[in-house]
Amino acid sequence: MTAVDTNTPTTSSGMPDTGKAIAKQIDSLIALALLPPALSRAVRAQFEEGGRKRQGPWTLFGLLVLYAFESAGGCAPEHAASAAAAVEFAAAAGSVLDDLQDLDPVAEIDSDRPGAGAELIALLMTLSQRAMASLEHGPIPPGRVLAAHGILSRFELRGLAGQHNSIEQSGRTDVTLEESATASCAKSGSFGRMAAEIGAPLATDDGECIARHGRFGWHVAVVDQMQNDVAGVWPDGQPSSDIALGRVTPPVAFALQVPEGASKAADEVKSAFADTGSPPDEARIREALFRSGGVHYAWILAAVHMSRARRIAEEEVRRSQCSRLADLLRV
Repeated sequence: MTAVDTNTPTTSSGMPDTGKAIAKQIDSLIALALLPPALSRAVRAQFEEGGRKRQGPWTLFGLLVLYAFESAGGCAPEHAASAAAAVEFAAAAGSVLDDLQDLDPVAEIDSDRPGAGAELIALLMTLSQRAMASLEHGPIPPGRVLAAHGILSRFELRGLAGQHNSIEQSGRTDVTLEESATASCAKSGSFGRMAAEIGAPLATDDGECIARHGRFGWHVAVVDQMQNDVAGVWPDGQPSSDIALGRVTPPVAFALQVPEGASKAADEVKSAFADTGSPPDEARIREALFRSGGVHYAWILAAVHMSRARRIAEEEVRRSQCSRLADLLRV
């Protein structure tokens, strides 16, 4: 699991100081954009507390930017708040794309108006670039800002591509464990790496240090993705479109790869995914996925990535007493 550690300094409202800095930048950038009222409401709605993966008007990705910046030697995390906001806008664009592909409603968007969702995605990506550009007026050296800007442009497209690949696997019964894990990891892992590798180079020119923080971001984000994949198939869990849309997440891929006849539960999953002529019995499939070991397989993947993230965090603490990377991990 990933979470904001309870020991993280908070404001009187309970919001972590780092999160408050991100929220302030997001609000400021939306206001400066002078958007039409309807578009402004749509953009702000993507950052409301209670949204997917949010602990407030920020996500894991924005926090990764600030924590990586601080861990790599940044004297004041708030100096990188605009970069964190840039990553938040990019992550919001990915979230909207995910909702559109899953046929889920998008807050403050009229689904009957053609192109409304695509318009919002384009606007969020534009705001992401604008947020990074605003770093040029701060105390961070221009060369480092340029390096971080290049990482944003390169990696945000890779993250969206990973998300698209996971959609393309929907409904297939021949998806291998490697294909499924790769798609799930790329979906969030690329954004996690992007976030950490944007934060770190704003504070240092040390390539190895930047790479270490990038690996940390990747592992933490993959744990977060495994958590979401399990939640999407958990028996008696919250409603999810994963099963209805035939998403071949790692728990499902595991069940599909179990040899025929080796597990009655896995055979149930394979039969359900092969039968496209009738609506799936979601409750039955969720139970079968748990009994087949698919959920446990995702837990193992998450544990491996959590262990690797924790090892990097411990190494960074030994290198710098300012590093709080471990605060992003739940002990």
